[in-house]
Amino acid sequence: MDADSPIPLLIANTSVSPSSLAVLIVCYILMIFGGAYFAGAEMALASTNRIRMMSLAEDSDKRAKRVLYILDNFDKALATLLVGNNLMHIGCATISTVIAVVTWGDGAVSIATMVTTVIVFLISEMLPKYYAKACNERFALAVAGSLIFLMKLLTPMTILFNKFSGSIASHVATAEEELPTVTEDELYDSIEASIEEGALGEETGELLQSALDYKESVVSDVLTPWNDVQTLSTTMTPAEMLAVVEGSIHSRLPVTDPTGAVAGIMHIRRFLKSYIRTSGKLKIKTAMDTPFIVAPDDPIDDLLEKLSANKTHIAIVAGADKKPVGIITVEDILEELVGEIYDEDDPSEDRDESIGQEE
Repeated sequence: MDADSPIPLLIANTSVSPSSLAVLIVCYILMIFGGAYFAGAEMALASTNRIRMMSLAEDSDKRAKRVLYILDNFDKALATLLVGNNLMHIGCATISTVIAVVTWGDGAVSIATMVTTVIVFLISEMLPKYYAKACNERFALAVAGSLIFLMKLLTPMTILFNKFSGSIASHVATAEEELPTVTEDELYDSIEASIEEGALGEETGELLQSALDYKESVVSDVLTPWNDVQTLSTTMTPAEMLAVVEGSIHSRLPVTDPTGAVAGIMHIRRFLKSYIRTSGKLKIKTAMDTPFIVAPDDPIDDLLEKLSANKTHIAIVAGADKKPVGIITVEDILEELVGEIYDEDDPSEDRDESIGQEE
């Protein structure tokens, strides 16, 4: 404030009792801490974890429910915080000027302004924001109730300011595509940070990352190449098929015709039952299922549902020329999500589990 201003002179000519001066000092201190409250609340609410608050609210935490209410009405809350913070700062500046003038004269106004600026910066801004950032959840839960009261108390002012700022923003802001609240990269970073901080176990974190990768995987990423697939042929006799089946570790095998096309999927258990029942004189087609064909670029998250709808565990992967390029099984898809799956019948850990579907 300018030393030539008539306001300090007016104050200097006003008698202030010691008790009144004490009241001014108390008000000054209260406004300093009031500014700290508003600054800290703004930082805590802006950085708090909504998902964590939703979890606490589901556990019947009333304070968390209040925080969620504030986050759902954040524009109104932000206006309340800004109005409150500015009122505190203006009050501090005014009271410090009055105290300086009545105590030391109008020449102390400049010094009082500088001292107040430093105090406000340190105590009302920087320190509370540092603390609120470090303890955002605790701070947000602590201030939620009082802030909701202030939001209701200052509703007329916040409505006015929101409408005014909204009308200006609508004229100066350019239209932008609405962005998601959380991007996929941010999810990856959150999982990595949670693992490093010990909030998530390494296996759990890897499972979550696999779930994100799973949405992007296609059949060609997971399939077993056709050259590695054990097959039967329609040109084989039942006895020849039996010899192959007895040495197989799979419960289903593709059956090809003389042209190399897939004629069906042999269900091994059904084949063995029919072979025994007919003394080896069975019709091969009775033990075969119609092949389910998929393309290499089909997403695997959709494929799992399709396999279930078709009541099959295995699909033939065929290219544009209809020739088989590989197979994919339910187990292959699940392993993409949870990692390698072994069961008690596995002969060794080196075995390729992606070929065929075991029971």
